[in-house]
Amino acid sequence: MPIWLNNLSISLQLLFQRTGNLRDLGEAISIKRRVLEITPEGHANMPVWLNSLGISLDSLFKRTGDLRDLTETISTYRSSAVYTSGSPPILAAFDTAIYLITLTATLEQTLQNRYTQLQDSSGIPLQAASAALTLKRVYKALEWLEQGRCLVWGQLNNPDTPRRSTRI
Repeated sequence: MPIWLNNLSISLQLLFQRTGNLRDLGEAISIKRRVLEITPEGHANMPVWLNSLGISLDSLFKRTGDLRDLTETISTYRSSAVYTSGSPPILAAFDTAIYLITLTATLEQTLQNRYTQLQDSSGIPLQAASAALTLKRVYKALEWLEQGRCLVWGQLNNPDTPRRSTRI
């Protein structure tokens, strides 16, 4: 049943991409959540299904701009990356997480909120670099460490204005 429902949710996601109808995306997200509910703990496909939900939530955030959607996106990708069984797409998950951290830190309107956001997520670039090194992806590890450093320095050097970032 989870496989069938997941396939249905993917079809709805593709329909949303074609038509832009938020109702289709909402239904895809709802079905993906149901897939996660009925999948037994420890199932090998769980990281893939969590990642799929993250993709849909990211599409929702890009369409609505609601920071709650972004927070759930990050949480879902993180769950996919650290799931204890299966084969998580960990490098892609970390890449997305670092991008989303950069995005959320630049969206916060107050200096205190930006610093709090950075403080809460400051360990992720280091964890990502560690995972990349474990997988012998030295250049990716260096890229993520540099992105984390640039994010902090950028906020320290321009504390008065939130900045929009571009994906590197």
